[in-house]
Amino acid sequence: LREVADSTFKWIEAELEASLAQLNSEVVVVRDVGKIVDVSRNIFMGRSQFEDINYADRLAKDEVDDKWVPIAKRWTKWSGRTIVDTMKYKPGEERLCFAESSSYFNLWRGWGVESEEGSVEFFTDWVEDSFGEGKERAFFLDWWSYHLQYPGSKLNTALMLVGPSGVGKGWMAAIAERVFGSDNTWKCNLSDLESKFNSGLGAAQILVVEEADVTGGVKVYNTLKD
Repeated sequence: LREVADSTFKWIEAELEASLAQLNSEVVVVRDVGKIVDVSRNIFMGRSQFEDINYADRLAKDEVDDKWVPIAKRWTKWSGRTIVDTMKYKPGEERLCFAESSSYFNLWRGWGVESEEGSVEFFTDWVEDSFGEGKERAFFLDWWSYHLQYPGSKLNTALMLVGPSGVGKGWMAAIAERVFGSDNTWKCNLSDLESKFNSGLGAAQILVVEEADVTGGVKVYNTLKD
């Protein structure tokens, strides 16, 4: 009987550790904001929301009390839980980074599409029809390519597409959203950029400013540059 009891205890303990490890692969503690984050969806939760709502249905057997307990409550006190110092937006880098001086959770959730070999003739034909064969076409392709090759870099230039309705300006924005991902593409207007409540715009690779009034001169330039 003792051997059976020991074997059962070890099995329950292993199941508990497996449940904790599984949950640990899904969430992380971010110290400076005091939140628990769902890594795959970038959902920020307080402790109560995490334990009593979002993950309340996760149960595991407590080997000491011999009863089923919410695994989220156990995880928040578990020494093996993943903790980082802060969060950053770092396109192209891993979701979790642990350096000697600090650690952070990367808000970037990846590209909108996976790269694969194939023809991009449809896209290049549109570029040629829109820009012709001049320097504007070359600049546009270089600008686009740089964003794909160095996703975490900030350029000192912005594209401004000017033209009547129906020439494909919106189509270009739709392509950008598809490639970079809807999570990394923000559509806004100039007033959103000038607002004091636009911190969310910092977690984006592409900002699409629709129907921008560029008659503001230097003020508009500085807004777009920042």
